[in-house]
Amino acid sequence: MTLLYLERDHTVSDPTNSTNNVVQFPPVRPEITHANDVELFDELRRLLPRLGDIYHRDDVFCTVAVTTKRGVTKARIRDLSNDALKAFLHNRIDVVVYRDKPDKNGRQSYRELIPGTVAGMLCGDTEKLVPELTGTATHPLVMPTGEIVTDSGYHDETGLYITPHVPGVTVPENPTQDQVTKAVTLVTSVFGDFPWLDRASFAAYIGALMAPALRWMGGGGWRVPAPFISANQAGVGKSALCKVFAALYGQHNASWPSYSEEELEKRLTTAMREAVEPVIMFDNVPNGLSIGSGILAQFLTLETWMARILGTNSGISVPITKVVVLNGNNIKPTEDMKRRALPITLRYEERHPEKRDPDAYAVGDLETWLDSPENVQRLMAAFLTIIRGWIGDGAPKRPVRMASFGRWASATAGLLDWAGIVGFPDSWGDSVSQEDSEWAEVFDMWETTIGDKKVTAREMLTAFPSEALPPGATTASGQPSPRKLGSVLSANEGRWIGGYRIVGSISRGRTYYHLEAASDDESNR
Repeated sequence: MTLLYLERDHTVSDPTNSTNNVVQFPPVRPEITHANDVELFDELRRLLPRLGDIYHRDDVFCTVAVTTKRGVTKARIRDLSNDALKAFLHNRIDVVVYRDKPDKNGRQSYRELIPGTVAGMLCGDTEKLVPELTGTATHPLVMPTGEIVTDSGYHDETGLYITPHVPGVTVPENPTQDQVTKAVTLVTSVFGDFPWLDRASFAAYIGALMAPALRWMGGGGWRVPAPFISANQAGVGKSALCKVFAALYGQHNASWPSYSEEELEKRLTTAMREAVEPVIMFDNVPNGLSIGSGILAQFLTLETWMARILGTNSGISVPITKVVVLNGNNIKPTEDMKRRALPITLRYEERHPEKRDPDAYAVGDLETWLDSPENVQRLMAAFLTIIRGWIGDGAPKRPVRMASFGRWASATAGLLDWAGIVGFPDSWGDSVSQEDSEWAEVFDMWETTIGDKKVTAREMLTAFPSEALPPGATTASGQPSPRKLGSVLSANEGRWIGGYRIVGSISRGRTYYHLEAASDDESNR
C-alpha cells in the first residue's frame, strides 16, 4: 500500500492559522491505495490524528460542527457512526483502487468509498489515536496556572472545543489598579441598583456570573452550588438578571418538572449530551415552591454524570461542567437541598415593581442594555480583568466552609473580597440568615395575630395576611393553600430558626401548631 499526497488543496482550514496543539490536517489531500482491508485499516488508523477535526468521546468517533447564526457561533458535537464515518473520510481522503489492466476508457484506477468492514473496524478500535473531546465551551477558561483561555478551537489540556459566545474580548495582560477599579465600577453600576435583600445576595450573584469561567481553576473539577434567584413578587427583575448568563455564555433553557425525578434526570441528561452552553436555566419555577431533589443533589455534587440516553440502550459518562440556575418567586431549597443552593434574593416592598422608572438604574433597562454587543463585550472584559488582576496579586482566597463546594466558594470569596465586593458568607451555614429574615416577619405576625394559641394550618390562614405567609405556603398561581402551609409548618416543626421554633401536636386527629421562643440560655448557644 502507498500513501500519496497529491499537489492540490486540502478540504479543511489552514493549519498555520491554528493556535491549539492538535496535529493538523496535512497540507495536501491524502490519497490511499486500497490493496486489502487490513492494510487500509492500518493506514487510516495512522492517518486519522492528522485530519485535525476528528475526536473521540465515550470511545465513539465524533467531529465538531461549527455554525454561525445571527452573529452567534456555536460548536455542536456530531457522533460518527459507521456510515457517518465513511462519509466523513470520503470528503477528506481519496481511497484509490488500481486495476491490473486499464478499462475501456484507458483508466488504470478509480476512487471508491471506504468499505463498511474497514469503517466498522475503525469504530470498534478500543485504542483510538485521535484526541479525546470532553465537551464544548462558550466561555473563557481560567486555568490552574492563571492563564485565561479565550481562543477558538480545540484546547488540548481540557479536551474542550471553544467557541466564545462573546468574541473579540480584550483583557490587559497585567491590569493596573486603575483598570481593575474601572472594571469593578462597571460591574457594580450595572447590577447595584437592583433591590437586593442584602449584600450577601449581591455578592453571591456576582460570584455566580463568574462561576462558568472561574471553576476551571480547579481543572473543571470545582463543584458549584445551584444559584436560587428568588424575588418576593413578580416584576422585580430576576428574569433580567438571569438573561445576563445568556448574554455572557449562552444558556440551555428548561422548565422545572415539579413532580417527576425521572423527567428531571432526562432533562439534565439532554443538556449534558446536547447543549453547548455552560448554564442550565430553569426559568420561572412555580411560585413558592420548596425545591428538593435527589437527582439535582447528585448532579451538583458528582464530578461525572452517568445516565442512559433516552430511547437507546447506551449511556453517557461525561464530566459535569455546567452550572444549574433556578429562578422564581419565593422559591427556596428544602432542608436537604439547602447546602447545595446559593441563595440570591430580591425584595421590593412597594406595589407594581414593573412600573419602576428604568432611569432609576445606572444603565437604564438592563435587557435593552444587553442588546448591544459592545456592552456585553465590556461586561465580559470587566469580569476577566478583575479575575486577571486577582490572579496577578497571588489569587488570595478566604476559607469558606461549604461541603462539596468549598474550593469554588473559597476562591470566589477571596476574589470578591479582593475586588471590594463584600458580603459572601464565611460558611454555608450563614445562608440561614436569609431564611431568618424571611421567617422573622412570619414570627412577628404570628405573635401579633395568634400569640401563644395553638392553631391548625387553616386557622392560621384565616388570621394571616397572605403576603405574610412563609415561603411555600401558596399554590403555583399564588393562592394561599392550607395543605401547602401545613407542609411548610410540618417540615420546619421543632427546628430553631432565629430564636424561635414551631411546635406541633395532634389532638382528635387534627394537627395544631404554636410558636415557642428560645430561653436566654438557648439563644446564646
